[in-house]
Amino acid sequence: MAAPLVLEADTDLFGGDSLAALTAELTAPMQAGAVRQVVRGVVDGGSALFDVPWQQRHPVLLLRCEQALGDEQLDVTVDVRLDGVDGGTYLASFAPFTERGGSAFLLAPPADPISGAAAPASVRLEAVHVDGGGTATALTPAGVVDAISLVVLEGVLGKMLVMLGAEHPRLRRQSITSRRARCLGTAHAAALDRIGADLRVDRLTTALELQNGELVTTPARENDESYRQRLAIYRPLMMPTRSSLVQRLNGPGGDGDPNAGLPSHRGVTARFGVTEIDDTFAFAVCTFATSAALRDEFHEHLRNVHLVDVDAAAVPAHRMLPPAVHAARAALRQRLRDAIDMPPGTRLAPQLAAGLDRLTRVATALGVDLGLQVTRGYAEDGGSRYELGLGADIAALQAGTLDDLVGAAGNEARAVTNDEVAEQLIRSLRPVSPADDPEGKWLLEPAGLWTAHRLSDTAVYLSHLPNFGLRIDRQGAPADPSVVDLGQRALLRAHYPAPGETASNVALVRALRRAATEWADAGGAAWTTEDGGSVDGQLDSLQPVDDPAATALGGMGWRADAVDPTFAERFRRLPPELVAAIHLAAPDTATLTAGGDAAADLVERLAEVLRSSGLASVVPARAPGGDIVLLVGVLGLPSAGANLAPARTAGFRWYAPPLMPSADGALGGSALHGAVGSANVFTADRPGVWAVVVSAYARGDLTDPYEIRVDLPGGARLDVDQYEYLMNLLDHHHPLGIEVNTWRLRHHHLDAALRWSPSNQRMFRAYRKDRP
Repeated sequence: MAAPLVLEADTDLFGGDSLAALTAELTAPMQAGAVRQVVRGVVDGGSALFDVPWQQRHPVLLLRCEQALGDEQLDVTVDVRLDGVDGGTYLASFAPFTERGGSAFLLAPPADPISGAAAPASVRLEAVHVDGGGTATALTPAGVVDAISLVVLEGVLGKMLVMLGAEHPRLRRQSITSRRARCLGTAHAAALDRIGADLRVDRLTTALELQNGELVTTPARENDESYRQRLAIYRPLMMPTRSSLVQRLNGPGGDGDPNAGLPSHRGVTARFGVTEIDDTFAFAVCTFATSAALRDEFHEHLRNVHLVDVDAAAVPAHRMLPPAVHAARAALRQRLRDAIDMPPGTRLAPQLAAGLDRLTRVATALGVDLGLQVTRGYAEDGGSRYELGLGADIAALQAGTLDDLVGAAGNEARAVTNDEVAEQLIRSLRPVSPADDPEGKWLLEPAGLWTAHRLSDTAVYLSHLPNFGLRIDRQGAPADPSVVDLGQRALLRAHYPAPGETASNVALVRALRRAATEWADAGGAAWTTEDGGSVDGQLDSLQPVDDPAATALGGMGWRADAVDPTFAERFRRLPPELVAAIHLAAPDTATLTAGGDAAADLVERLAEVLRSSGLASVVPARAPGGDIVLLVGVLGLPSAGANLAPARTAGFRWYAPPLMPSADGALGGSALHGAVGSANVFTADRPGVWAVVVSAYARGDLTDPYEIRVDLPGGARLDVDQYEYLMNLLDHHHPLGIEVNTWRLRHHHLDAALRWSPSNQRMFRAYRKDRP
């Protein structure tokens, strides 16, 4: 259907040309007393020449503006010759916001008292354009011809019409001025101040400047354009959402286009990246009971009501399920028995069983024999990974099998099967080669198996929950760590190991590997690393770093004096799997020891690599042999805190909900001695069964929950004014309850003097005042 035709009509036909409006309304007898004509000029030598043809009686000559003016002014010099004789020089001006057609009275030439005729006249014009800032620019003769014309109005009635309509252009111009004073884009001077008062944003009377590396204020009155740009942050009113924030930051356009948002008015050309995709939390669960009888009762309930017994041909009849669900789950058990090699008596959580079923159905539809072997499932005493049936161990899929799956999934000529569940999953798959994905997560995750954690070269732990290898180690009675007496303290420790390891932390291992790779790619000398357990024996021999290396390290905010007499004791309290040591190579140690610009450059490059890798903190120290050691961690270190990242990279939070009441029906009370940290203590003050849950976090390249991260492309830098403007924009437009993370902006994209001084990073003036 064709788009409807839209006709736009200007009902104000004459606009600012009041004389045209008045003469057009004259009836026939009156028209002869007010004859109007417009005279256009020509370029004659170095000026614009207008020949005025008098034809009627009692003429009047006016200047007519042919171009609508904004906040600029047009000054005109007029030289008149009457019948070849000098008729005088006149000055006229068209004020700002004069409309096209607006006219200004110039002269009424002498006329014969009897005939009313006037002598022939010629007029030469020169004009100067004066912009809103007061800058004057002379118009060329051709420009004058385009910008100005003459109007000849003849007749006694015409003179009277000139008098009657003289104020009309002025009134229209004042109306425009009043309207523009109410609009942010066109207001000036006091009008802008009134808008600012409404928004509680005053005009600045000082400017921020960098002097000797520190920000200071100097007296300076803010100009209109800068003030207008700041007020634009607060107008128009809008709902702060992620999309509106992105629009204000970047404006229209694609990723490759220059910035067209509010920061572009301050000279920012790069477009901002806004990340709001969270890193996933990992969860692990273990149980505690105050007696073996309660524990056995709980696990009997778990087996009878919830878990899938693969060996059983049918779902237990006592489970209150519709017949169709009974049949579907019986069919599921049969498919698992046919497709997977499992130990006798294997039990699985329903969602885990369903994920394994989808996995084998996809492989069958692709025509690939997985040869899937489940080596371990539910075990009452199996620890946090197995005691609730939430995970299972499988023999690692072979690289050849994964290659076959990749090829079959990408084969468009493959025959489609009748298994609609499998075919829908196949259509969603994005195959990845075994070299890049040795566990086959590209297939396991769409099947519903969130966790595929490598245990060893031959074994992989699978779970339908986001576990990612997290486990809880319990220290209880030697015979049964899941049973605690009333008031007994059960020591707990959460471990979040890297794939293929048991005593590491995934965030630290990932960060150290990335840092070593990035340092090598940058041409740095290879360093050596030690884990937290090995570092412990060296702590007492470490010394603070002395000058001039300390000066270079201090330039990045690293405390060279952090290793004090109490440092070793405080460091040993940290979980060893969350800390490590980097021994710099001899050439880098020598460069730092020598100090100077080369040392400062080395420290800056080191800081960039360590930050981008995901480490949270660093403390430099001097080893007994003179080498420089960097103690690093994914949590804050003593005396340094988190000085590489905005927060710790790894974290743990604990919960203990009751699962089963005691004999008197009470759910029981419990106490976790802490809510955060990798270690905890559990006690029970009355009989019952509890689940102890730990959620673990390993910060990666994505965001935290309820966080938006704002960043710029590499190499983009913000000066003092741009940084202050951006921080006020983010402060006003961030969504309610959402943190805007500007850490990378402040540490990577500020001018050097701002970036290297933490106090400078925190110093910017709030544009908007609080309400009294």
